[in-house]
Amino acid sequence: MTKELVKILFGMSLVTFRYSRPITKPPRLQWPFPARPSYDTGRSFRVQAARYYRQVKSQGSSIILRTVPTSHSSQPEQRIFGPILSLDLGAKRIGAAVSDPTLVAITRLAAIPRSNWKQLLRDVRDLIRRFDAKTLVIGFPLSLDGNEGPAAKTARDIALKFARSLVLPVYLQDERLTSAEATERLLAAGLHGKALAAQLDGESAAIILRDFIDSGQQRMLIQRPLDQPPAD
Repeated sequence: MTKELVKILFGMSLVTFRYSRPITKPPRLQWPFPARPSYDTGRSFRVQAARYYRQVKSQGSSIILRTVPTSHSSQPEQRIFGPILSLDLGAKRIGAAVSDPTLVAITRLAAIPRSNWKQLLRDVRDLIRRFDAKTLVIGFPLSLDGNEGPAAKTARDIALKFARSLVLPVYLQDERLTSAEATERLLAAGLHGKALAAQLDGESAAIILRDFIDSGQQRMLIQRPLDQPPAD
């Protein structure tokens, strides 16, 4: 048998051996939360969010996954640190939502009863400590033409109070049509009546937070006077 024939046969055996091995499929990874959220973008980053939201899983809140936006603006954006806590100031209840540290996942929290300023400050401080929030966002209910009505002025005053009382940055975020979008999403999730009303404030806060993360240059930072330390 010539050397050339040996090489050919040896090469064929390698090819046969290489492709004769059984092909096994990798195990399918399961998302740790059995129920789908009220709305889910169906995109990636699920594994990144899973570990953080085991902490809030017991609260019965729904998880919203989103993608990190890509900015096409040449101007530098303000750097935002997470987790971010957002508030939707309602007449009777205040919706709340929080992001994970990577600003990928958002979950709505239980609503806060609307009370006096001191109680509201205590409730928000408790949430900030619980989730180690680094940024606070408050919904800014502008009118459809962009003007500030009484509700928007009240939100600005409350945001200024938070800026004077907390050590973290406080922002206002335009929330026009947020309630309508939140209602539409909850209806699509099959919620009606009292069940929808119970989740509406938190869903609105989650949408405010989503828009804030995606808004870039539209973020409105509330400035505290430099010579004024945070109030106790």
